[in-house]
Amino acid sequence: MKNGHDASIAQFHVIQGVEDPILDIHLDMQMLLDKHQQIFETPKGLPPSRGEHDHNIHLIPGSQPPNICPYWYPFSQKNEIEKIIQELLEAGIIESSTSPYSSPVIMVLKKEGDWHMCSDFKVINKITIKDKLSIPVIDDF
Repeated sequence: MKNGHDASIAQFHVIQGVEDPILDIHLDMQMLLDKHQQIFETPKGLPPSRGEHDHNIHLIPGSQPPNICPYWYPFSQKNEIEKIIQELLEAGIIESSTSPYSSPVIMVLKKEGDWHMCSDFKVINKITIKDKLSIPVIDDF
């Protein structure tokens, strides 16, 4: 390399096989996971009402409900949006509405190859009354 010649440097490591991590779970941990299995299941329906602690979005008084036209989508994404909405309706996570509010959705391709539907709430965020205090970060405790 000192005389201007090309050279390659390599370093080799031994890689040992990894056993199935599921088999290595401690018995107490497996019992805990089995006891709370419902936490890991796909949600079915809306969460229960929490009375006075239900979430509300307070809007600036006198503001008009945003009613935005949907974005233009390729045919393949349109079919995927309809499929996702149908799955959410059947699971009870969303329900039909006649609300004057509307927000377009954006389709994002995940690295696994699935589409993920994200609502674009930029317009409604502009007319939302901001909280006096920010949400605390868990690392601050």
